[in-house]
Amino acid sequence: MRDRPGLPRFRQMRPGRGLLVAGALRVGGGGAGRRRPRGSGFRGSSFHCVTDSRDAVDEVMRAAAAAGGTVVKEAAAAGWGGYFGYFSDPDGYLWKVTTAA
Repeated sequence: MRDRPGLPRFRQMRPGRGLLVAGALRVGGGGAGRRRPRGSGFRGSSFHCVTDSRDAVDEVMRAAAAAGGTVVKEAAAAGWGGYFGYFSDPDGYLWKVTTAA
């Protein structure tokens, strides 16, 4: 898929058993009305780690916390049938760890 001006750009990588999807939103000058969302922690990009099971989500969340990350939202079942949680890494970037299983 080609990047479209003014829209977030996404890249996918497949490390090990999961899928890493990185999205970047251009802040400032990116399009009419676009601006940085308010709140703490948002740095203009988001990171998603898509795993193959709930156990793998829990494993990644534990490993992130052990490595100095901060759990922002404990992993839990989602209304759409998936399972996910959030952590911020030591640099303050927000990560979503999820599975559809």
